[in-house]
Amino acid sequence: MFELWQWAYFHVHLKNKITVYKMMKKIFLIMVLMTLGTAIAEASCHPLPNLFQQQMIIGYGSLMHEQSKRETSSDVSNNHPLFLKSYERRWNYQTQKNTYLGIKANPKSTISAAYFKVSHWSLYLYDLREKNYCRVLVHTQNLIPLSKQQSFPKGQYWVYIPQYPSEESLRIPPYYLEYYVKGCKKISQDYQNPLFFRSCLKIIPKKSRNL
Repeated sequence: MFELWQWAYFHVHLKNKITVYKMMKKIFLIMVLMTLGTAIAEASCHPLPNLFQQQMIIGYGSLMHEQSKRETSSDVSNNHPLFLKSYERRWNYQTQKNTYLGIKANPKSTISAAYFKVSHWSLYLYDLREKNYCRVLVHTQNLIPLSKQQSFPKGQYWVYIPQYPSEESLRIPPYYLEYYVKGCKKISQDYQNPLFFRSCLKIIPKKSRNL
């Protein structure tokens, strides 16, 4: 009788252990798949740069403002102007309360923007800053100089595009508008190119153009 009870206890205990083991195995596999899925999604949104090439970021919003740009990293060059072909500015990145600038592909559009050199480490820091934007490689044929004398350094050029764009109209933060307008105006004045600033103004509400 005692041996039978021992056998029954052992059988039930072993069965429970197997059930728990199977459940833990399933949980582990789910966690691995979730981690792998996140890594794949991150790699597609922020692809690895070429370690043997100079890295450049193209800014079209707050990154055109030197102070705002350097809040993320000081290991960057000054801004240099360009016109970016086949993209248009949109107020298409939304948080719960605010709207921020983004861009979307448009073969008929060209926008004013600025590029700056970054280290590979700084590129990672800007990925964290622009965590809800995907970093997209820009073909050099989409880069238009302000003048015939301007040339672009060899390397990879990246631009951040909203990962989940939305055209809902929400509040535009005043500080963000100020960074954008002042950054764009300074570049336009430094390079004596009024067309550059006019391109920036196209998407700005009239009441905010005198910042």
